[in-house]
Amino acid sequence: MRLSALATALCLSACMATTTIIRKPSTLPVQVSGLNILFVNGPMVRADERPASLRHPQRLYSSMAGPDKMRDAIAAELPPLLAKHGITAIARAINPVPGVAPPSLEELFPTTSGSNHLLLITPQSSVTHCFNGSCKTAYKVSLSLMSPLDKKEIALMVMAEEQMDARRNHNGLLAEMDRVISSMVTTKKSTEEKTGT
Repeated sequence: MRLSALATALCLSACMATTTIIRKPSTLPVQVSGLNILFVNGPMVRADERPASLRHPQRLYSSMAGPDKMRDAIAAELPPLLAKHGITAIARAINPVPGVAPPSLEELFPTTSGSNHLLLITPQSSVTHCFNGSCKTAYKVSLSLMSPLDKKEIALMVMAEEQMDARRNHNGLLAEMDRVISSMVTTKKSTEEKTGT
């Protein structure tokens, strides 16, 4: 096996994210009109610190600023990936500020807040590794799928990113999100095309 092929094979096994499904939908697949994807930056707990250390405002803002690159990658790449499965998705992101009310879903998704299912993505924790002076952070994120009107949680998943993936623009995490979401939801149009109705 050539070195490049070996490196690719190793990355395929080490760069993928792992998924734990905490709550499954009662029926699969979930039929949706589309997805409103909302990435919410929030205070995270690193493996080497306690939650109490996040109470200081500077630590709070610092912990929320970390996953911006992952946020940007999800907002830019996840909707086109889902579109290949016939799933229309709109991505937005918010950075909550203590004491300031966040924008409403109607403001974030003015034309689809009442029709599209909501996919809430929230970073939960992070682990940073450094090698040869270069440091990369891998994240664990939660994904919550909610119904359009009452925002009732239909499914809850946790995805843990591998360290090598963090060095590759989170491609493995995006691929896992695409795989899991596309296997869990479908659109009415896609269902009609498959059944020929």
